[in-house]
Amino acid sequence: MESQKIFILKSDYYYDYSKKENPSQEDYFFHMHNDYEFLYFIDGDVKYSVDTVKFKLQKGDFLIIKPRTYHGLTLKSNSCYERIVFYARPTFLSNTQKTIISQSAYLYHLKHDDFIRYTFENLKRCHAFYNSVAFDYLSQTSLLNIINALPYLPKDRSNSVNTDIIVNDILNYIKENIAQNINAKVLSERFFMSSSWINHSFNNVMN
Repeated sequence: MESQKIFILKSDYYYDYSKKENPSQEDYFFHMHNDYEFLYFIDGDVKYSVDTVKFKLQKGDFLIIKPRTYHGLTLKSNSCYERIVFYARPTFLSNTQKTIISQSAYLYHLKHDDFIRYTFENLKRCHAFYNSVAFDYLSQTSLLNIINALPYLPKDRSNSVNTDIIVNDILNYIKENIAQNINAKVLSERFFMSSSWINHSFNNVMN
């Protein structure tokens, strides 16, 4: 099968399962939004950037992206890319759950016996045979259970090391190609980021 996709959209949250056998970088770009995003990585050869931090994702990784944070992925090859994503509006979550997320790391390496990993794998199995009403209920309760379980993940499962600062990469590229006509569009195409992200980041650095 070339690709698979399960997508449930509600007013304040949605669930998105996707499997692409031959992914193209053109389908992915750096962006930001006002929702919380929770990504469970199943398979592929990708590097994911959150703000100015880059992660080489491994099978079973769990990525948390907070509202108004620039993020996106870079394909390292055309290997099959498979993942589950939850998006949640702030109105969907309680203040306690928002606090839990605010204190979480960007990335967690989940082991096979972790509750959160089991929950995502269970969702992947169940969407094949649950009806829409039953799966809607399962996905909602699963997301809330995942968030509530975050404080109980061992600290050594989180990862904020082995990072690259994207802006520094861009600055080094500019220095190495100082004679070239380089603008935001050129940088956007080379670093797989939107021109608005580049302008936003450089304004923050310069200010």
